[in-house]
Amino acid sequence: MSKQADVMWTPKVAAALKTRVKPKPTNRSKKNRKLTWSCRGSMPHWMRMR
Repeated sequence: MSKQADVMWTPKVAAALKTRVKPKPTNRSKKNRKLTWSCRGSMPHWMRMR
């Protein structure tokens, strides 16, 4: 019997088991080149201030 059969499937469990590839950054801050954003999730503070 597999381990997954004993797990109660909830949205949190399903989300934790999914694997996503880390996307390449598509936007970079002009002031601090280390700050990047890949357009996933909410817009970062430094991007809103531009």
